[in-house]
Amino acid sequence: MPETATAPAPVSEVLSTAVAALGGQQRDGQVEMATEVAEAMQEGRHLLVQAGTGTGKSLGYLVPAMLHDKRVVVATATLALQHQLVEGRHQSRVCRRPDSRRAPSTGVVYGKRRSPTARGATMGA
Repeated sequence: MPETATAPAPVSEVLSTAVAALGGQQRDGQVEMATEVAEAMQEGRHLLVQAGTGTGKSLGYLVPAMLHDKRVVVATATLALQHQLVEGRHQSRVCRRPDSRRAPSTGVVYGKRRSPTARGATMGA
């Protein structure tokens, strides 16, 4: 007898809720991106997405990530975007699984050349 599991909310539904919570508007490209990201994560395959300014890329990958049942690592090219994702409005207002009251655990990890100490900053200042 096959197992029956409760299906998670569709990515588009959760994305719509997240966009509304931020006061935004649904974008077709964002919905398409989030759906493709979710499918790639579920199938365990790589995906390369190119999306222009204003597409809504952050929620396009954060929503599928929060719905995924395994740990997800998001790498960014800039420290500003890392901090925006961890400390900004996405984290505090939106990025929670619909079936959980807890926010996901997050952190910023610096590469060797990007760490504050590598740039001459002092710790604990």
